[in-house]
Amino acid sequence: MMFFRIILVLGVSSISAWGISPKETLIQFQELCAAGRAGKATKLVAEFPNLHPLVDKLAQESIERIVSGLKTGKFSYTTITEKIDHDCAVVMIKEERPGRDSEDYDPIYLVKQDNQWKILPKPSNWKVASEVMNNRQVFEGLASWFDEQKASIMGKDE
Repeated sequence: MMFFRIILVLGVSSISAWGISPKETLIQFQELCAAGRAGKATKLVAEFPNLHPLVDKLAQESIERIVSGLKTGKFSYTTITEKIDHDCAVVMIKEERPGRDSEDYDPIYLVKQDNQWKILPKPSNWKVASEVMNNRQVFEGLASWFDEQKASIMGKDE
């Protein structure tokens, strides 16, 4: 019985550390924020130590606003679909705000760091990360895919 518990604990900790999909990473991020565990949630955010300090500050403020909004219930989101290309991904989310009936679909971009999917510091803006990572074409492809998916969902298929 003790052996089973050890395996179960090791299995659970490894799932939260790596091997989960970009969608699952966003679900875990939202659950941690809603539970008031901002410190643990921010460990799911990508780090780019070579960013200009002002860009880094703006990115941190963006994440803090998201964490606060999720914790206080100002908004939440449902993950819809994802696309992975190499070590980059985009997840389409449907943002939900109390009292608002309109549908709002947004992209959340992630990168793989240390074998774990991490949310970009400015989640819906991939341009800074693409410059640091030198993979602009991959992100442009993901952005185009997101735009096509959103148009299809919103009934604007071209």
